[in-house]
Amino acid sequence: MTACAPAPGAAATVDGRPVGENAVATVVDELAPYFGGQLTPTDALRLLITAPTYIDVAAEAGVGLSEQDAEEVLLSLNESVGSERTEFSDASLSVVRRVVAETTFASSEEGAELADEAAQRVADLDVTVSPRYGEWDGSAVSFSFPEWIEQPAPEAA
Repeated sequence: MTACAPAPGAAATVDGRPVGENAVATVVDELAPYFGGQLTPTDALRLLITAPTYIDVAAEAGVGLSEQDAEEVLLSLNESVGSERTEFSDASLSVVRRVVAETTFASSEEGAELADEAAQRVADLDVTVSPRYGEWDGSAVSFSFPEWIEQPAPEAA
């Protein structure tokens, strides 16, 4: 299935920009504790695909978060999530900036407009996802088994 990837080592390409499989794995490794241990590679990929768009919309509205601010957010959560991590990759910081932007949109007066703007820009992205992660539907990565893979019959109880 690696031959089906958008580019060698890429989990996806977004407007010609690769999102590497290593970035996805790093985000899951670094941020899973901050997501209650519930951050899947598919979730991480969706966040990485959409992060630049949400970051741009937030910055344009004057509510963006810098990388340093994102790092401070994570460090402030360390005790509550049981982490001692003090360094984070650029990919993880982008994901945090994206998540905080979405949260800020939800709590601001113009939040609905900002969320709609971000969603529209995300829908306009040219995204190709490696089949190993699933398919892009314009807003998320969803996994479904290809038709040629036969699913096992449920076991009789």
